[in-house]
Amino acid sequence: MREADMRLNRYFFVMFFVFIFVISAQSKDAAYYMKAGIERDGSGDDRGALKNYNQVIKLDPSNAKAYSYRGVIEERAGKLKEALIDFDKAVALDPDFADAHFNRGVVLDKLKQYEKALKAYDKAIELEPKMASAYFNRGNVKVSINNLKSAIKDYSMAIQINPKYIGAYYNRGSARDKNGELKLALADFDEILKLNENIAEAYVKRGKIKMKLNDYNGAVDDFSVLITGYQGPPDEYISELYFLRGFCFEKLAKYKNAIRDFELSAEFGSADAKEHLVNLKGK
Repeated sequence: MREADMRLNRYFFVMFFVFIFVISAQSKDAAYYMKAGIERDGSGDDRGALKNYNQVIKLDPSNAKAYSYRGVIEERAGKLKEALIDFDKAVALDPDFADAHFNRGVVLDKLKQYEKALKAYDKAIELEPKMASAYFNRGNVKVSINNLKSAIKDYSMAIQINPKYIGAYYNRGSARDKNGELKLALADFDEILKLNENIAEAYVKRGKIKMKLNDYNGAVDDFSVLITGYQGPPDEYISELYFLRGFCFEKLAKYKNAIRDFELSAEFGSADAKEHLVNLKGK
C-alpha cells in the first residue's frame, strides 16, 4: 500500500469519527432543547418553549413530537393554519402518534372542517381506545353537525372510561336536552352536582330542564341556590336568574313572589320581566 493511500485511509478514519461525534452532539442538543421546551411549556412560557421546539426541529427534522408540541403552542396563539401544518408533519413522521391525530382534530374542528376533524379523532381513538378526551371532542364535533344520538354515544364512552368526567356529563346532558330526552338529561346534571356542587351553570341547566318537565318547585330551588350565593355586580346573569325564578313563581300562582323577582330582573334591564310585570299587576 502506498503512503498516499495510507494517508487517505487515515483521513477517512478520522472523518468517520468526527461525523459520529457531530451526529451524537446534535442528538444530545436536540434532547436538551426538547427538555427545555417541555419545561418552559409547562410553566406557561410559550415564547421560550417555541424557540426551543424550533431548535429541536432544526437539529432533528424527523422529531414528530417537536412538531406536535410546537403545533399546540401555535394553536393556543390562534395560528391555526400553522398549527395544522405542524400536526400534519407530525403524523406524517409518525402515523401512530395518537396525540398528534387528536391535536389535528382540535384544529380542524376550530377551522370548521368537521368531517376531517371526525377522521382525526377516529384515528386517535383507533390508536388509543381509552382516550376519553378524544371521544369527548368527537362528540362535540357531532353536536356541531347535529348528529346528537351519535354524540351522546361518544360522551357515554368518555364517561365509561372516566366516570368523573364532568364535561362529558354536562355535554351529554345538553345533547339529551336538545334531543328531547329530558329525564336522562336531568340525571346527567344531577350527577354533575353530586361530583361538584359548585358548578353554577349545572344548576341553571337543571332548573331549565325542570321547567320543561313542569317541576316548577324544583326549578325554584335550583335558581334560589344561585341567587342566594351570588356575590357579583348586577348584570344579565343575575337578571336572568330572577326572571326564571319569577316565571316559575308565576306558574305556581305565587304572584307576590313572582312580582318581586320580575321587579328585580327589570331593575337589571330585562324587557321580558317588565312585560310580565304589566300582565301580573293587571290581574
